[in-house]
Amino acid sequence: MIEETIKLITESPNYFPSSGDNLLGMEIDIAHCFESSKTFNLVSIGRTNSSSCMFDIKLNISETVKEYHEIKSELRELWEFIKYLYYEASSLVINSKCTELHFITIIGKNQFYVTGKIVVEGINYELLAKNS
Repeated sequence: MIEETIKLITESPNYFPSSGDNLLGMEIDIAHCFESSKTFNLVSIGRTNSSSCMFDIKLNISETVKEYHEIKSELRELWEFIKYLYYEASSLVINSKCTELHFITIIGKNQFYVTGKIVVEGINYELLAKNS
C-alpha cells in the first residue's frame, strides 16, 4: 500500500522532490533525532537518486534495549518528530531480521516531499527478535 501512495505522489505534477537546503535540513533533522536516541545507534544516512526512496537510513539498537516492543514504539515516536505536519504516510514491516519504516512526507500543499526507508537491524535486534 505505501508503495502505491509514494508512486501517486511522486508522479503527481503538484508535488516535487526535496532538494538542496531543504533536503539537507531533513538530513540534519534525521541525524539529530537518531543520534539523540537512547534506543538506536545511527549507522548511516544514505541518499539515493530515486525520488521514491531518497533516504536509506540504517540503525542498530542500543544494548540498553531489553524488550522487542521498544523498537517499534520508539521508531514510531521518533518518526513523529521527523515527519512534516502537512502530510505523511508510512508503513512498518517487522520480521526476525529487521524492522523497516518506509515513508513519504510532504511539507505543504503543492510543495516538496521527502521519501525514504529506515531499517533497524543488527546482532542485538536479532537476539531480541529471537527471544520475544
